[in-house]
Amino acid sequence: MSDSTGKRIAKCFLSAAVASIFGVVVAEVVANCLVEISETPVFAIIFGVAFFALGAALLYRIIRSSCDKDEEEITSPTKRFFMLAFTALVFATGAFSILLENNWVQINWVAKIPMYATVGLVLAFALSFCFTEILTMGLCNKCCKTDFEEKPIIGSSKQLAMVFIATLVLGTIHGVLFGVIDVENDDAQHDKFFKNVIISLPIGAILGAIVGFWNQWIRSSAEVDVTPDQRARLINSQESVEHDEFI
Repeated sequence: MSDSTGKRIAKCFLSAAVASIFGVVVAEVVANCLVEISETPVFAIIFGVAFFALGAALLYRIIRSSCDKDEEEITSPTKRFFMLAFTALVFATGAFSILLENNWVQINWVAKIPMYATVGLVLAFALSFCFTEILTMGLCNKCCKTDFEEKPIIGSSKQLAMVFIATLVLGTIHGVLFGVIDVENDDAQHDKFFKNVIISLPIGAILGAIVGFWNQWIRSSAEVDVTPDQRARLINSQESVEHDEFI
């Protein structure tokens, strides 16, 4: 095994370790949010209003892109369909956040399972969306002063799809577990909550590690395809841009 291959695999394992931590964080945040939604009226209202506002913003963007001929972000019927489906899901999550409040509405725990799954799905998706937006913008590369030819941590549509699918799976599993274990009717020792966390955190860590390893492997594969001449041209181009900006 060559040194370059060894470094590539080492980077993949490092990325898997970091991503597994992010998966654990997402699982923990979703768990606590579901608890607050089901037990605290104030948080139920805040989450409900926030999801309704997010759904309205998404719907406005879809309508605007349909009317504006210069808008090219959402043009194909397939993209528009998925955007509308996700918008409807966000609106439903806003309603579920209020319906799941234990002190207001009494619903059978079995009927709450798909509601918790939907809320967990959207919460996990929102967290991953913010995280991937930061990485896609290349803020980490700018902060760490990496070379210009270094590719963004998450840059291709394949990488984005992989991250979002894994996050949706994690959020759905977490919501289903939360409803099946019936965490909202927990006792004073919070046994059900800790049982839910013990099950869900390893799932988040495993999914995060898989996504992190695969993401870095795709990223490093693209870097291998870049020839030394291409890298030199990219560096010279970046230096000329910086010189023009300085002048």
